[in-house]
Amino acid sequence: METLFHQRGATPWLPAALSMIASMIHLWSFPDHFLLWWGYGAFFLAAAAAQGLYAVSLLRAPSKPLYLAGVWINLALVALYVATRTAGIPLLGPRAGQVHPVETPELLCLAAELALISLLTLRCGQLRTALTYTSLGAFQALAAGLALHLLNPGLHASHGPSPLLHALYLSLLSAPLAALALWSATWVSGKLSAHLYG
Repeated sequence: METLFHQRGATPWLPAALSMIASMIHLWSFPDHFLLWWGYGAFFLAAAAAQGLYAVSLLRAPSKPLYLAGVWINLALVALYVATRTAGIPLLGPRAGQVHPVETPELLCLAAELALISLLTLRCGQLRTALTYTSLGAFQALAAGLALHLLNPGLHASHGPSPLLHALYLSLLSAPLAALALWSATWVSGKLSAHLYG
């Protein structure tokens, strides 16, 4: 188990398998989304290809830059998933602005991507940083969700007998998006500081 999860030089069989599982689920979902609109289908096909190629790359040439790239790509996919299930499908296509329902295959894909992110984070030695940003992101999302609920309590009133629980649920779903935003902002500010102040 030590080799499987923590030894960075070992072949990353488990992360590769998780990436391939996510790829197959995206590929399985491709026809239905293509029938809705070609753009949705193209996105799912591109996600399936990217995750499949990433799995092969992990087995052929594992490296820290490749691990970090996988973390960022899968965090972006998780963030997009959260956005489409809470705020609505962004900008394009016939269902732009509509909130997509949560379905079982997508939850399995989400679980695979979150597990993959965790394993890749361990492999590139960024566990402490990831825990920090995840905690800050969860706190930020929860605080924002509660503030919005207090300012507009009718926002979640149509979601059963416990609108507050629905607000908490959406806030927790938004945690990966908040964590990605914080991580990205920190990286950008670091680059700008190095450029401006040498």
